[in-house]
Amino acid sequence: MKSPFITPRFEGGRFDGSLPIEVARDLAAYQDLIVALAKQLYLDQHPSRQRVPKGFSQGFRLDLEQLQEGSTKALIASFTMATAGLLEPDLSYFDSARDLVAECVRAKSENRPIPTEFPRKFLTFFNAFGKSLREDETVDITPDPNRPAVLTASSRKLLALEGQGYYFADVQLQGTVAKNEWEAGRFTLRLLEGTLVDIPLSPTYRDQIRAAGGNERTMVSMTGVAAFDATDKIRYVSTVSDLFTLPNLELSLEMDNTLPIEQGWLDGEGEAVDVDLREVVQGVFVTHYPESLPYPHVAPTESGGIHLEWVGSPWRVSAEFFPGSKTCELQATNASERQVVDLDLSLDDPSWWEGVTSFVSKFIGSVWD
Repeated sequence: MKSPFITPRFEGGRFDGSLPIEVARDLAAYQDLIVALAKQLYLDQHPSRQRVPKGFSQGFRLDLEQLQEGSTKALIASFTMATAGLLEPDLSYFDSARDLVAECVRAKSENRPIPTEFPRKFLTFFNAFGKSLREDETVDITPDPNRPAVLTASSRKLLALEGQGYYFADVQLQGTVAKNEWEAGRFTLRLLEGTLVDIPLSPTYRDQIRAAGGNERTMVSMTGVAAFDATDKIRYVSTVSDLFTLPNLELSLEMDNTLPIEQGWLDGEGEAVDVDLREVVQGVFVTHYPESLPYPHVAPTESGGIHLEWVGSPWRVSAEFFPGSKTCELQATNASERQVVDLDLSLDDPSWWEGVTSFVSKFIGSVWD
């Protein structure tokens, strides 16, 4: 037998008659909270018992029955059935749990203490239930349309903090690898602002982190879930859902920002940088640029080519790539000694990249000098 249990109303930009999959996960967490709380309510009313009756929750399940248009309303039905050898569950405990959760949410939104009969240990469920809500989104979980119980991203955070002193939230972090601890299964990420954060390391990303370790030019970008304290400072990262490395990110960004793809970039004149040429040059430089060399200055040429320049003492080296011709002209100049060294390379030669770095290395010192 199925019977309506609750019809939560979701409001916000993403809710237009549909539910994103991550919000559906929130509803699964809501079910876990209801079941755990129903068991506790039963034990509170039967102090002589150490555990709930066998099969207490086996006949209870929440099913998403339908969605209504507009601000998304999800009809959720409870499912009950007689299980062989088990008593049919008493749904009153689950109804009471539903009402108590709603009152807990309502109290927090009204800046009141949560009900004393709501166990504080169950506030940890709000680290999962409501985690996907964005700042402009809400869910009303009241069974009584006259008494809203609206959960927001902020109130969810406060409930979780009250339960265990920290809350979980999705994160996207970027930084460099400061330390590897293979045996402990973690590494330390130095964020762009300098904060150090410990990250769990799975075998999936081990080779990437090994290659990025100690290389300040390789940026690590990851998404996952982190625990935050009341000051919104990251305490630790609990899970990593995706991770990739970005070699020579600073050089890549400079090329993105400096090499125009529009005509007339130079006071109405100037050819757009040749797309194929840019793909070849930027792809190779970003992927293979040696850590020992300083980054070049990047500039477009009026004819749609690419000009790179390294400034040392006393040498200055330039590399110019010409659209269409697949050539690179290298030149090293020592103005004080009036010396000039030229070298032409063909981009059709698979070793052209080694020719560039070898030429530059002869005249420009290491970035670590």
